[in-house]
Amino acid sequence: MSTFDDDERSASQGRPIDLYTLITPTAIYRVTSHPLDVTFGGDTFTALTMSRGPQQVAQDLTGRELIVYLPITHPVVQRFVASGIPERQVLVTLHRLQEVSGIAVQAWQGFGTGMQIDGHVAKLRVPSVTDDAMKIKLPVLAAQRLCNHRLFDARCAPNPGVDGPAEASFQVSCALVSQSGTTLVVSTLDGHSDGWASLGDVVHVASGERRYILRQAGATLTLHSPFVGASPGDALAVFAGCDHAIGTCRDKFGNVSNFGGHPEMTTSINPWLPKGLGVIEQT
Repeated sequence: MSTFDDDERSASQGRPIDLYTLITPTAIYRVTSHPLDVTFGGDTFTALTMSRGPQQVAQDLTGRELIVYLPITHPVVQRFVASGIPERQVLVTLHRLQEVSGIAVQAWQGFGTGMQIDGHVAKLRVPSVTDDAMKIKLPVLAAQRLCNHRLFDARCAPNPGVDGPAEASFQVSCALVSQSGTTLVVSTLDGHSDGWASLGDVVHVASGERRYILRQAGATLTLHSPFVGASPGDALAVFAGCDHAIGTCRDKFGNVSNFGGHPEMTTSINPWLPKGLGVIEQT
């Protein structure tokens, strides 16, 4: 019996089949570029008019990615077309199956990080999951009046609920009443005043999709981009927003002790500020 490596090296027995698994927060899609549906590991991979580019390998982390070409009719692409952004997480796994030996190996895995539409084809960029994890940039500390922290992160709330705000305490559970483009009407915001959720987030509970809130007036939210597939009655979670000002930190969150800015700093150029050490000055 031949092995996978035997088939890969053989000019006569090498009959590779690409099997793709696309996992999103709402669904799992199993497709193949083979002309016929393929059953493997108890799962059926549906034949689809699709292809991929070569598995790019580079010595640095700039070119290690896989390009997957999908028809624009595929649901993953349709969500992108409708909202302008891909789903929050699309995990793409490519298995290479050798038809003769019936053995498959994982050839690639990564999260889709971008999509481009060209006619009837969508190009999905999938960097390697290991390389993507290594692309870590050192944080830059900004010397500015506004807070550097992200709301509810480990620096904003080292010990949530004790030293810093707990995210759950600034969350409202509600239901979707209506959606028109980027305008969302929810059932309740528990009496919070206008602007409470501005610069915050709203989460579609069933899908896990998260959207940024530009403005909030009453029970009406203006989002950065719309939800796709959301229906009236769907459960939502709305989170308070923060403009990173010292007054908001004090009056809204009671968290001045963890404020990450310099509200009293001068607006003139500070000649004593060290340069080139990961510190920048913003006025």
